[in-house]
Amino acid sequence: MRLSRRKLLAAALLAASAACSPQEEPRGGRVPGEVISSSATAAALAQEDALPAETSLITEMRRRLVVPADSSRWTPDQYTALMRCREAEKMGAFAYLRQKLGSLRGLAVEFRAGNGYKGLDLTTVGYRKFVFVLSQEAFQYFESKGAEGQWVYKIRTVDGKRIFTDDGMLTHEGVTVYLKVRRRIPAFWKFPNGRIVGTTRPPKDLLARLSAPRAFEPVPSQKPLPRPKAWSQPQAPTPEGGAVDQSAKMKALLDSGYVEITEAEERRILEATRLSERQLQDKSSLEILTIDGSAKYLISPSDPLMGVVSQYRATAPRSQPDAAPAPKPKLQPTAGVQ
Repeated sequence: MRLSRRKLLAAALLAASAACSPQEEPRGGRVPGEVISSSATAAALAQEDALPAETSLITEMRRRLVVPADSSRWTPDQYTALMRCREAEKMGAFAYLRQKLGSLRGLAVEFRAGNGYKGLDLTTVGYRKFVFVLSQEAFQYFESKGAEGQWVYKIRTVDGKRIFTDDGMLTHEGVTVYLKVRRRIPAFWKFPNGRIVGTTRPPKDLLARLSAPRAFEPVPSQKPLPRPKAWSQPQAPTPEGGAVDQSAKMKALLDSGYVEITEAEERRILEATRLSERQLQDKSSLEILTIDGSAKYLISPSDPLMGVVSQYRATAPRSQPDAAPAPKPKLQPTAGVQ
């Protein structure tokens, strides 16, 4: 009896061991050391190993030198810099830099894409170099189209956006406008006096849209300034408290490098720019001081208007150096100039 029970128990253990043998395991669980052949499981593991979108983006930013190599975050400005690098590549930055500089050394970085092919990324250093070289070329172009000297930096897009910064670099809108010029695509811009020019004649619908009256102009909240007196006679400062000592101001300007010019030379600048004295003081380094009842004219030697003075000195007659200058011209108001 005991022997038969032992035989039954051994048979049950043998059956249980056979049910869990490695030959039957592939139908259910995984045998240790088994090579996974399920396509669904392999796809799931590949998806787990794939880089998240943010990780891929920060890797590209590090490669393009947008963020430091140890950074894991970025700011909105850094993201904008990344987008502009990408946009410059689409605009032909690589071909342009190769044409102008002959090489992309230090301006782009090589990487290997997921498909095994090598690619190039424009770095932030390359983007700044691209804008710098493009700005020099754009300055010469716009100057040849009638925007002389310092007025090149005053031109704007038809929507009122600046094309150049104060440092002479193209803005993002300026890059867009000038690249249209290079590609022979119709492009338009606006001079400080409001005149619209471009690579072709501006269409009538564009002119009509820009010249349409504004729907609403709010009433100014502050009292307007009084009408100035005749611009040919600068007003002397009042002797009340707070008045600036004109002699001390003139001495300070001369010590800082300013040079004094004559009334005839100042009048020649007015004729060349067709501006009033007040407008000229707002748009240049010209300073007009009244000392002992007479006007003194000072200007910075680095001002582009010194070229007008130098040209006048080279061509002015020297037979009568003390002759009184002719009366200043009465200029007609120019449309668009405030």
